[in-house]
Formats: sequence, C-alpha cells, structure tokens
Amino acid sequence: MKEKLQTALGTVGIVIYFIVSWLICFYPLLFCNFPWWGDTLYIAAIVFLGGSPLSGILSTIIYIIALINVLNGPINTWSIIFLILFAVNIIYFIVNIVISRRRDN
Repeated sequence: MKEKLQTALGTVGIVIYFIVSWLICFYPLLFCNFPWWGDTLYIAAIVFLGGSPLSGILSTIIYIIALINVLNGPINTWSIIFLILFAVNIIYFIVNIVISRRRDN
C-alpha cells in the first residue's frame, strides 16, 4: 500500500500513509477511557513492538474494548469513524492470519 501511494503521489503519499496508519493505531484510545498512564503504556507498547504480530494482537484487543464502549454509547460521527476503522483493522488482521497460514503449508 505504501509503495502504491508513493508511486502515485510521491513523498506526499508516504506522509498520507503514515498519518492514516497512526490514526488507525491510536484512534480507539478516544473510546477506551483509560487513565493517562494506560494510554501511555499502550502507545509505548505499540511503538516498541513495531510491526510484530504481538502488536497486531494488542491493537485488536484495544479495538474490541473500544468497540464495547462505542456500542454502549451514543452513535455520532466519531463513533462511525471508529466503526469504519474497526472494520479495516479486523479485515487486515484476518488477512494477515490467512496469508501466514498459506505460507506455512
């Protein structure tokens, strides 16, 4: 994806890619209602783990916690954006599992 954006838009495409990836990573913190130190631990873990599978699992767990909070609250523009990002995150997670299973066979 990053390469396609870079080919189409150059350096601006890379900047857009990283902004969207950070948004997808940290947007659920708006709905988790963690204390400040919980947010800090999550951000430090995601930054430290990078693109490892453990990072994806942690991100998915945080998305599920945030999904519960979103479904219990009122539906507004922010929660609709979250639901779209949740779908993207889950689809990405499932696709990575399927691809890794095919490589093992």
